Amino acid sequence: MKGSRAVVMLLLSLVAGIAAVVLAARWLNERSDAASGSQIVVASRDIELGQPLNATMLRLVSWPAGALPAVPSARLRRWLGVCCAASC
Repeated sequence: MKGSRAVVMLLLSLVAGIAAVVLAARWLNERSDAASGSQIVVASRDIELGQPLNATMLRLVSWPAGALPAVPSARLRRWLGVCCAASC
């Protein structure tokens, strides 16, 4: 009687452990899909004030789409040269 109770508890623990692993894997997979929303440009090393930029100083990284601003500011758009007269 005591041996069968231990086997049942062991099987229940095994099922609960497998369910936890499956749910955690599914949650992590959904989270990684959401995190790969956009790519942004960041500095790959320290850049001194006034130092001209070149391609070796910058790199692309994945960034969650929800963490990006909805629309860049007008000042940033003008600096990038993508601002048209109608939208600024």
